[in-house]
Amino acid sequence: DAKAATETEAQATRARLQRAVAALRLEVDLSLLRCSALEKRLSGLAGLKEALDEADKREDDTPWVLEWVARRGVVEQLVGPRTHAELLKRAAPLLSSLARGGHLSQKHLSQLWALCTGGAHEATL
Repeated sequence: DAKAATETEAQATRARLQRAVAALRLEVDLSLLRCSALEKRLSGLAGLKEALDEADKREDDTPWVLEWVARRGVVEQLVGPRTHAELLKRAAPLLSSLARGGHLSQKHLSQLWALCTGGAHEATL
């Protein structure tokens, strides 16, 4: 039936548009996470967590968002030389989701462990 085909096509178009908008939001959030100002970095992290929460509601998008976050180096931004204690505190849900999805590497875990045990200044723990 033509009506059913048109509706299916419309649903597919909506899904592609939603994913494109989500990808754009993720890029903006990643740009904020890469800023030097802590407030902007926290805002970027909050946006990434929100995007993951929204993807969880649509279940089929969760793997796509987790893969995007892993591929774009978000964990490296969180545990790298510019890390901050507040970023790490707020990143726990995101890191947990990445771990459940199999997107935390041994290197990531080693970096997190070193931050927690390496005698770094409190501002970077």
